[in-house]
Amino acid sequence: MVKGGFHSGLTSRSANSMLLARDTMIYMTPQSSDISSKSAHWGVIVSPRRWSFKLEWHRAWCMDADTFSLPFQPDAYFAALDKLIPYMNTCKFVVVPDTVGNAVATLWQFRQWAWRIKERGWPVAFVAQDGQEAMPLPPEYDALFIGGTTDWKMSEHADRLIRQAQRAGKWVHVGRVNSRKRIRHFQLIGVDSVDGTSIAYAPDKHYKRFDYQLFQRPLEGLCLTS
Repeated sequence: MVKGGFHSGLTSRSANSMLLARDTMIYMTPQSSDISSKSAHWGVIVSPRRWSFKLEWHRAWCMDADTFSLPFQPDAYFAALDKLIPYMNTCKFVVVPDTVGNAVATLWQFRQWAWRIKERGWPVAFVAQDGQEAMPLPPEYDALFIGGTTDWKMSEHADRLIRQAQRAGKWVHVGRVNSRKRIRHFQLIGVDSVDGTSIAYAPDKHYKRFDYQLFQRPLEGLCLTS
């Protein structure tokens, strides 16, 4: 039972999720962000189209498929993976191409591309989209990436998929998390990492606020407004 001292709007869903919360979560930022002086709470999300590959050897990172607003470009994608081989040990996952908001199309793409990525030795992330709750997760995935529309991402459907992946021992990541309130929501659920672009566009504004949130313990800092 959640007692006094917490936000009055804390839902039973969030309260139950506290049992799964972990002490740390990694925030993956675009490579254009300078996080060289930041803690291990900060990681890097690489774009196969726009990369410098000046990664730090010790820092966690992942690679996107760049299909949010553009068609998948396999030549650029696999060329990027080849150049990133020296950093493979700190890679948390590589995103398999997906179709935003379309679970059926994303499952089809996963079956087309996942094995080609895995045979190169990379851990693959399956992107869950709107409607995935009605279908089984593919058995080959190494990480679950919660994508989809904002409403679906914040829904109980997404929460249930997260818990399913956690029970299977998979890495869980959530895309487009650009506020302290959303960071806290997914901390309470216990995801391993999130990403967002806020830091790239307004580093002075967001670094301190997000860094403070990332260092919060699971039951602290619940009274968030943004």
